Amino acid sequence: RKLNQYFLTAIQEAGEDCMLLDNLLEKSVKMFHPSHYIPTLTRIKLNSAFLKLGARNPNEAETELLMRRKEFLDEVHQVIENIEPGLTQRRGLSLFERAICHLQLGRDLFDKKKFKKEDFVQLLEAVIGNLDDCLECLEHYSVGSYLDEVNFKAGAARDDAELWLSQLQTDEEAAS
Repeated sequence: RKLNQYFLTAIQEAGEDCMLLDNLLEKSVKMFHPSHYIPTLTRIKLNSAFLKLGARNPNEAETELLMRRKEFLDEVHQVIENIEPGLTQRRGLSLFERAICHLQLGRDLFDKKKFKKEDFVQLLEAVIGNLDDCLECLEHYSVGSYLDEVNFKAGAARDDAELWLSQLQTDEEAAS
């Protein structure tokens, strides 16, 4: 119990310090199960810290920040899939965060020619499926709330992904 309190206090005190939070994550996974609340909370805080770091420093190490966020979001989502599967609000929000990050990273790597077209197509198909699941999870939640905005953004992201996928498939057919 004291160990939990120590980590909770340390996480709060770390604020948005990515290095401090990263050190806390490293320590917490040695002391707790990787799916325990403390490492999961640290990953969530790290994702937020890296997101804010990217916003404060646009065009600096964008790919690296996205890769780190992807790592944290994938781990957090795996915990959510294990403890709260189905059409839940928490799962819908996790799918949204994860899909958006995957979409941004995939597009960034594809634009830099570091991601094969076939791999990007596969990623787009997976992201579209995740965003469909996200929309299904969030469809019954109150209108006019934060979830309404997430629903709108998820729909727009799915539309963008479908458009990119369609363009890539059209380009492929034209090349044949």
